[in-house]
Amino acid sequence: MRENALRDLASRAAADPGFLQQGRKDLEDTLTKHGSVERCG
Repeated sequence: MRENALRDLASRAAADPGFLQQGRKDLEDTLTKHGSVERCG
């Protein structure tokens, strides 16, 4: 099951250039909301 999830993520990242950017933005927004990190770049 984990292998399938990782394979799906890798496939999406390869096919969609914005996928990783959106994931990073979502993670940064979540961490910023909880006061865990300063916003980068």
